[in-house]
Amino acid sequence: HETYGTLGMSSYYAHFFIDELSYKNISSGNENYYAQQAGNVLFVSLSSEHTGSAQQTWLQQIMNAAAADNTVQWIISLSHRPYQAEQYVGDISTWVRNTAVPMLTASDKYIMHIGAHHHLYHRGQLKNSPNYQIISGGTAWDQYWGMSNEQDFDDVQKTLTDWTYQIIEVDVNTGKMDIESYSIGGIYNKKNSVTVDSFHRYKNLAKPTKPAVTNVFTTPVTLPLTINGSNFTTTTTELLNTTQFLISKTADFSVIDKEFYRDYENWFGKDGTGNPDVTKNLNAGVDITKATIAANTITNGIYYVKLRYRDRNLEWSEWSDVKSFQVIGSVVSNPQLVLNKTEYLQNEEILATYTDGPGNQQDWVGIYKKGQNPTTTTSQQYKYLNGQTSGTANFNTGLATKGQYFAGFFANNGYTEIAGRKSFYVGPKVLLQPTADSYPVGGTVVINYTNGPNLTNDWIGIYKMGQVPGAANPSATWSYVTTAAGTKNFTGLPKGYYYATYLLEDGYTQIGEKAFFKVGDIVTDLWINKPVYTLGENITASWTDSPGIIKDWLGIYPQSVQTPNDQFTSYTYFDGITQGNKTITGNVNGVPSTTGNYYMVMFTNDSYAEVSNRVSFEVVGATLGTNEANSKTEKNVILYPNPAKPGQPTFIKSDYPIEKIQLLSAAGQLLYETKNVNDQKFSLVNENLPKGVYFVKVHTRKLFTLKLIIE
Repeated sequence: HETYGTLGMSSYYAHFFIDELSYKNISSGNENYYAQQAGNVLFVSLSSEHTGSAQQTWLQQIMNAAAADNTVQWIISLSHRPYQAEQYVGDISTWVRNTAVPMLTASDKYIMHIGAHHHLYHRGQLKNSPNYQIISGGTAWDQYWGMSNEQDFDDVQKTLTDWTYQIIEVDVNTGKMDIESYSIGGIYNKKNSVTVDSFHRYKNLAKPTKPAVTNVFTTPVTLPLTINGSNFTTTTTELLNTTQFLISKTADFSVIDKEFYRDYENWFGKDGTGNPDVTKNLNAGVDITKATIAANTITNGIYYVKLRYRDRNLEWSEWSDVKSFQVIGSVVSNPQLVLNKTEYLQNEEILATYTDGPGNQQDWVGIYKKGQNPTTTTSQQYKYLNGQTSGTANFNTGLATKGQYFAGFFANNGYTEIAGRKSFYVGPKVLLQPTADSYPVGGTVVINYTNGPNLTNDWIGIYKMGQVPGAANPSATWSYVTTAAGTKNFTGLPKGYYYATYLLEDGYTQIGEKAFFKVGDIVTDLWINKPVYTLGENITASWTDSPGIIKDWLGIYPQSVQTPNDQFTSYTYFDGITQGNKTITGNVNGVPSTTGNYYMVMFTNDSYAEVSNRVSFEVVGATLGTNEANSKTEKNVILYPNPAKPGQPTFIKSDYPIEKIQLLSAAGQLLYETKNVNDQKFSLVNENLPKGVYFVKVHTRKLFTLKLIIE
């Protein structure tokens, strides 16, 4: 987030010289990503914000050097955006997950990836390699259950809404690494460096004993069915951490009908006490050596099952011996066809997975060009399924001709389609690149494109953030492309957040990655439902043209804070909705809890970069009673009697010296003002005031605004 704001990275460049860091004389030449060795540990600091071929090439050079370096025994990677996240789902780095970490796991020296961005702690393990991935969210923001979209992922063992730090202890001589995570709690539950997690990786320990499926299948079974695993055993002192059951209709497990992948603990979601920062262990009391297949969740037929166990040193056992069983009496009918991709290079293998088919000997999967009719046109390629109800049809050689295609699932050597068609594209991977992140209103937006398929009537469309191309959502502007590479200029765009996308053949099929940019400085229009609120009253904010990033947020600040920082009154996320409204409630991270003058503004992506206009509003005290005892405000300013009669004096009493008093109409017009009171009492005469509602502003050490009613 150091790149946000007017200073950008300049203040950091002046103090840190990260571009001087190198490993084996391999340097990135910049301060975005770098590597350094400490003892026998190599730390690889990745940039999740500067993905691309340059960083990938640098990372491969680092890994090649580390492979030949006997002084490096452990490798730890770090990045801002994490590998996975169970809150604000999807707000991760897909480049780290799909490109960088797979390169790192090729080394048996690699142990762990550390991410941030989310302000909590989580720890998980990669399924098929002995590597941890954590989020070490160090403070600064509140992030609790119920604040965002949430999902329980298999590869995350625990998500705790604690602010944490880790201590990693490396024993160079014995090949042991121990990690402990300490919590300082949060705003609801402060902790004094309490250990909330510990894990380890010890090299050269034996893996667990091969388990077994203990069921004896002599006759067909009806569902539900519980698969029983043997007891966990090992020659080490390690305990059971994870079990994995695989159930398939194919003996080689090429298609998985059911998978049960569980850790002995699964900390996810609220614990039910109402405290948003206490997490529940969903697997408490669950025997993970057993797996139950519920009724009517798989079809009738022969199935194969195997399982394996993983200890807390991340070592997997061998797979158990395979057992088979027959299911009868199950009622399931939902044929499905799924492709492994939606975009393929020419001659790239295409995998079409089918499930719950009729099981006829000549059921088949066929591939056709878009627009072709299977009943009158010969398929591009086809595969018979040989009586299998589930499996994968492999089109190994792919398709040589670029274009749009679809795959269909057909019954019994005929043309009856028993599942929805799956459309896909074959051709080069197009790349769009704007020449800037931001353009002025009235300026020319320049989009460069390369490696396009250049099919007939391909086009580049410009869309507002959040819009999905289609007949109901026309583009803001567009242009046909007639070459595989080139430049397109777009003018006349009003302020807003946009993306450019490559679309095929006069249609709305998008290929490649979107290219994002904005037009104008302050783009988002923000407004609220009232100019004046009473204490505790809900505030409804509405907006158009937000950036559409999941961690955009609305901040409320006192008017005295003119440069936004962490001294906000409250903050509210709204799931990156580009146009909509949000009602802010409650006194904790919600509406202001004291009277005064405030403003609301929208920020983008967990930063203090303002993307909207500021909206000012006032919060006043509730109507006070008729005597001094019950007319006292939270801040020790008294207004009485209230309601008052015309001509009747109103008394003001303050625990602080009064500097100034202002009387305003309900519309905000200043009716009376007195300065330099220099007393803690004042008498306000109401003889000329008609009946109605007024506001009295009392300036002391703080500003108090009270509502006065004249009856």
